Amino acid sequence: VPTAQLVDGIWGDDPPAGAANALQALVSRLRRALPGSAIESHPAGYRLAIDPDTVDVSRFERLVASGRTTPGDAAATTRALREGLALWRGPALVEVADAAFFQAQRTRLEELRLAATEERVDADLRLGRGAELVTELTALVAEHPLRERLVGALMRPPPAVSG
Repeated sequence: VPTAQLVDGIWGDDPPAGAANALQALVSRLRRALPGSAIESHPAGYRLAIDPDTVDVSRFERLVASGRTTPGDAAATTRALREGLALWRGPALVEVADAAFFQAQRTRLEELRLAATEERVDADLRLGRGAELVTELTALVAEHPLRERLVGALMRPPPAVSG
């Protein structure tokens, strides 16, 4: 991440005098707080050199992409999407919710979460799990009444039973 972007993200329009030095001090504290993680310095900025799967956001995005590559296999889709959605512990980037710098990323992640939920619901419905979803869908529609896909899933009749 370029140094200027980090300074802007941390201090916004009011950076301290000697912002580059203040940033170096913060990076040093971060290195001590994250033992074993590799924060690399570059002339243009800093890079966190770790396995992407150790970062929940990266893992979530990978699992959603994996679920989307198996549209004909509802069981594989629901399995990948459930695993990804299980990583969520609340709103995206809640620790920095007040910082304007993170709003676009927060919005993107929340939208991806809702889309993954919709896709997981669709896959579960294809697996005949409609009755199991009624309570969850009712809560989701109450929370997101303008999400047509969720409303449609709640209105969908259960599959016919052959026999």
